Amino acid sequence: MRATRRISRRADGERHSHSWATLFGQSLQRHYGKNQPIYTIGARAAELYMIISGRVKISLLSRQGREKILYLLGEGDVFGELSLIGEERAEMAITCEPTTVGVIAIDRVRTLIWRDGQWAHSFLQLLCHRIRLLEEEIESQAFHSVEQRLRVVILKLAEKFGIRRNGRIYIARVTHETLAQLLGVYRETVSHWMPSLARERWVAYRRGQISIREDLLWSEGRSKLSGMTRYHLRPSLEMVRWTGATIRARCSSHAEGSSTRHRPITEDDHRGLVAPCPTRGGRDE
Repeated sequence: MRATRRISRRADGERHSHSWATLFGQSLQRHYGKNQPIYTIGARAAELYMIISGRVKISLLSRQGREKILYLLGEGDVFGELSLIGEERAEMAITCEPTTVGVIAIDRVRTLIWRDGQWAHSFLQLLCHRIRLLEEEIESQAFHSVEQRLRVVILKLAEKFGIRRNGRIYIARVTHETLAQLLGVYRETVSHWMPSLARERWVAYRRGQISIREDLLWSEGRSKLSGMTRYHLRPSLEMVRWTGATIRARCSSHAEGSSTRHRPITEDDHRGLVAPCPTRGGRDE
């Protein structure tokens, strides 16, 4: 890490702007080389960060030394937010390339939140966004195959870090190991599925770089990037039948607006568009 330096500070910045960019533009900056820790697990949680340039991974580490990447962050992303509620870091932040971050003491953030409701709202938005990402991660691991999750991860990386060139979108500095850590699987699992995606001409890759066709990113649809439930993966009839709690909830809502609780399973059910209602005795009425 290079020496910390202070850049210009506007006296009215906190009163008239509530953007993270403006706040961190008045902060200290630190410079890190590739694969350097910004903070580690167990370190004192006393600062909030924003990436000015570069890329940072937020990870957990098992006792066996396996790493699980929670988020892969780029320019403009804020991290270290859990320092607001904890004295020690439960995760670690490591640079993926030479990186510059803005740094603000968490005590200053607490003061801003206490004095200004708009800053409290901004911080809540940040926390809710992270919670939503974790919920999508839990959902994807519970309900979808490694291949499906791998496709979604590549599409998200293409949208966030991709560089357009000659009709393709290139994602630099992404290895099979990085993809495995994002998915929570072994590198060999990713190495097994990548040739299959390449044979489909869905992806092309070489050491440290992945690319997909630009038209593929848009034809696949942005709905794939907003969560696995919106990945055009309509559940089969058998899967829907086994989601009992969801079915009962949907049937209760149908019952409130109609006099009949049960109905036959239609062709739409087989397409996964509508969950079938459970029946008494295993028969449709």
